[in-house]
Amino acid sequence: MCCTFAREHSDYERTLGIVRLFGADVVHPALPVLTQEVEPEAVFAFVHLWDPHHNPYRAPGYRDCFKQPRDSLEGLPVRECAAGYKYVPGWGRVGEIVWEISAKRLHRAVDGGAGDAVNAGESEDAITQDLYDCSIAYVDSQVREIIRTLRNEGALDDTAIVLTADHGEGLGIHGAWGHGLLYDDTIHIPLILWRPGLLPEGARVNGFAQHVDVAPTLLELMGITGGGQPLRSRIGTGAEVDVRMEGRSLLPQIRGERHGPEFIVTEVRRGPGDPGYRSVRTRSWKLIESLAGDRELYSLDDDPLEKINLADKEPSRADDMSKVLHNWVAQHLKRGEQDPMRIW
Repeated sequence: MCCTFAREHSDYERTLGIVRLFGADVVHPALPVLTQEVEPEAVFAFVHLWDPHHNPYRAPGYRDCFKQPRDSLEGLPVRECAAGYKYVPGWGRVGEIVWEISAKRLHRAVDGGAGDAVNAGESEDAITQDLYDCSIAYVDSQVREIIRTLRNEGALDDTAIVLTADHGEGLGIHGAWGHGLLYDDTIHIPLILWRPGLLPEGARVNGFAQHVDVAPTLLELMGITGGGQPLRSRIGTGAEVDVRMEGRSLLPQIRGERHGPEFIVTEVRRGPGDPGYRSVRTRSWKLIESLAGDRELYSLDDDPLEKINLADKEPSRADDMSKVLHNWVAQHLKRGEQDPMRIW
């Protein structure tokens, strides 16, 4: 998916569904837009690279860049946590690592039985942890191409860049290879910001950030703020409307002028028949609660893979976090509005 905006003109190309585009097929059309000369020299581009999204990871030239012998931990960063188990970050608990899954099985699991249609004409090639890492390396190469082009055109130092993702992948750690669960392997994603002169180089910021914070952060980087009031924006008809954003700029947090939120809430409902789930996460704890009433409580410091459910052992903590979660939901509903997670 590529979306570019320059001046009053816009172009939007949607490339989802069963159409298989590699990153280069998206990046190459975007490069001329990034380097075009416009007045007042303002260009916005949203470049969506699809390759690590259970594709199944067939990036050209990058299919064999990693080769970890099956059932071998040699060369992998094996760690031991306070909960008493050994694990490989991103791969899973030692003895439970899912080394591979068939392509058709993967798509049946992700797409609710439509695997054969999505994967029509493909073999039962195994999808492995290595191939997922290879696809990420391929995306890195495409991001490098964007940065190289901006540098060669003399535009890099005057450009704000945000690199992020919509979600991670489970890779079998909790019984699912894809996404749709609320464990950190899925909801903890990268957020990398670049803007020379306005952002500290190489800084790593502690605390929470969310997708809703990206837009107000970009606007403040561009010198556009509402001064505590709704921003004014022109819609297609030329009429001005108020733009209210749920998120907030991350710049004060980056500069150390403000702490991030004490907790974040995530939610997912995967379709009819699924009860729906919400989670509330602090720095050290996470509660996952289904709308049917089931609860999971994890100590993230001791149990980083969220394997040991403490909801029954620590009911008071679970109750307290549940209250925080339900208060958050109530605060985000208008008067008389039904919880949208319960409508589907």
